Amino acid sequence: MLRAVLFWALVLVIYATAAPPESVGKPQLICIDAAEAGFKGSPPFIGAYVVNRGEKLPSQIYTNGTVIRIIGVWEANSTNPSVRNITVLPTELFGLICFRPGEARPARVKKGVYIEVEARGRRHGVTIVDAGDEPMALPPLPLTDDFELIRGKVVARREVASEETPAEGVAERLDPPPLAQPASQLIQPSQSLFRDFSGTIIASFKLKNTDGYVISSQTARGSCATGRFILPNGTSWIALVFSPATRAEVYGGASELWLYITADVYRTDGTYLGGLSFGGAYYPNVYRIPNPPRPWHILYADLSRWRDIDKEIRIEICNENPVYGRYIIDAFIYTAVPAKSYGEPFALESPGKGTTIKPYSADVLYNGTYLAIPGFTPPPGYALGSARAVITLRTCSPNPPASINIYWGPLYIGTISRMVGTDGCWYYVVTPTMLTSAWDVSVRSSLYIGGSLHAIFVGPFDATTYSSGITIQNFRVEGIYRPEMNARASIIFSDYAVNWLHYTASAFASYFDYYTGAASYGSKVNVMLTDSGFFYAKPHVLISVSKYESTSFHCGRIEISVRAYSNGVPVMLSLQGRPVAYQESASGQVSSYLQIVVDFVSKIFEHSDKCASNVLKFISWPSFGISILQSAFGVDVIADTSDPYVVRYTICPSPFAPSAIAIDGASIAPYISLFQPVVYEVGVYMWCLGDRYYDGGKSYLDGTPITFSTQNIHIFRTFTCGKQEIGDIDMYKCTPSSYG
Repeated sequence: MLRAVLFWALVLVIYATAAPPESVGKPQLICIDAAEAGFKGSPPFIGAYVVNRGEKLPSQIYTNGTVIRIIGVWEANSTNPSVRNITVLPTELFGLICFRPGEARPARVKKGVYIEVEARGRRHGVTIVDAGDEPMALPPLPLTDDFELIRGKVVARREVASEETPAEGVAERLDPPPLAQPASQLIQPSQSLFRDFSGTIIASFKLKNTDGYVISSQTARGSCATGRFILPNGTSWIALVFSPATRAEVYGGASELWLYITADVYRTDGTYLGGLSFGGAYYPNVYRIPNPPRPWHILYADLSRWRDIDKEIRIEICNENPVYGRYIIDAFIYTAVPAKSYGEPFALESPGKGTTIKPYSADVLYNGTYLAIPGFTPPPGYALGSARAVITLRTCSPNPPASINIYWGPLYIGTISRMVGTDGCWYYVVTPTMLTSAWDVSVRSSLYIGGSLHAIFVGPFDATTYSSGITIQNFRVEGIYRPEMNARASIIFSDYAVNWLHYTASAFASYFDYYTGAASYGSKVNVMLTDSGFFYAKPHVLISVSKYESTSFHCGRIEISVRAYSNGVPVMLSLQGRPVAYQESASGQVSSYLQIVVDFVSKIFEHSDKCASNVLKFISWPSFGISILQSAFGVDVIADTSDPYVVRYTICPSPFAPSAIAIDGASIAPYISLFQPVVYEVGVYMWCLGDRYYDGGKSYLDGTPITFSTQNIHIFRTFTCGKQEIGDIDMYKCTPSSYG
């Protein structure tokens, strides 16, 4: 016993002497009154830059939040839903605006407001910008008690502008991507969009050793997460984004992770170019990361010196002090990349057209609550400026709220007013031309942590409106994305399999029965078409079906239809192979011959510690690791080709089906001449307690890759496999041994 006591006493002494000094305290924020700064009453669409050691850095703004109450759409029709409180941004700024300390001089930005603040005898500067104008600008977040707040006084305020900024580069100066039709319409695939796309896309991906990597060394800098990745020319900055899955599980607890981070830049031939430093260091190369980040912690590095060349970044993340327990490192690489050609539309839809929220008994519990609608995970490769939404909510309540708010996670999208329809009922409508800047900021911000920020919240509604019923006629977010970030001349697009379509649909239903109690149904369906550009006419169909963990069962029946058109004319299709359903396996055997199927669906088998939200389990495209599959039980999959112009998959999960199902849908071949353009249209029908849902994502393919993609350059894939493959990669399957 005495020996054990002495052992733990020694551990405490070692821990106390090795840990960072307590005098460090919480990270400090400089705070000013929103009214004094001139922003009181403004919508929360601002971002900020500070200057640190002469370098312009994006700065996270924090402001007073507001608490809303939410009910999940999957359980809203039950008699005892789980009502949660969450903190979001206000519809108008009030109270404090806080930022990290910076030098008392303005950052060079296209357009902004420079504010100089005096606090505790020192002066600090911050440059406020419109978050929708610059891809590097971070949207505000609600204040938390994780910081020490230092109140300051505004001593100077002036507008600033610059034609060019030091770290701006080509990526930020490209105009938004051209659309093939007016913004009042939904985005349709076209030969013009596919071939002539030109814009800036967001790259978001993990490295092999930043995906839940464990550091447990009791020696300072004794354990490191290392990785490497290639960025195309035109890339002028990168961000290292720590997700909420980053945490310190150490003896005695910790409010922060102390990390030693270094990076070096090389030409792709291995020639060393120089060292790379991330901004915001506590002292050289040492960074304090919150435990855990909420919802992210972002470090930026300037690549403008090497903007015009392809470059390989080699990064190392180590523990700065001994770790008595473990650090879990979970981080994304995030940047903006200029790109041309191969633009594709993507679509995210939820919770099912015609879904009606009408609780059995809408009592005071429902009063003033928002509906939480999950299912919105934008893809990496998102084209800046392209996001838009179509929302139609209908209620026949005699006096519903005059207006409702829309949030994506904590980020405010906008407020929409009710309008009366010809049927005498009330409608809340968002058209594709409305709130486009806010949707854009939210989509690119969601990709900081792989697309899995949060659900979308709409409300508040009162109990009378719930009792009358709220029908969701449309709820769709869409935009343009690019399947990879490589130069269009790279043979990756012609010779290697990449994902050419991204479509997500979700449906939910719940009911209450006096004999069986409450039950909820909910499934999220993801569909991709993947293949190399050379065989563009014969794509492989990949399907994943995942049950939200807050629901009881999958939707009982899911149909996925695939059609094709060439120059507007329907073409006949044939299925080459047969569909097979898989689930996660503990056997260590890979059953699927197509490894990309494994990689595509393995992201749906994430552990709970990778979830970015406590409200729901979200599926993040880039955040997966390789999972091993086996044949799924309790799942019937049938492919019907009786109609020569459509391939129809019917998926029927039983009550005992696994939560995550992966389906290899085999290849589809159209009867067209070589090099003829072809549009693939994917439709999803879902039955959840009678709710029937249909809409379609579309993909435009033609012989362009064979014409444009002819050079042996940029030999890597990033978005298709979720982690970048470098060097010796396989033409038809992902190669984990080559992950950076």
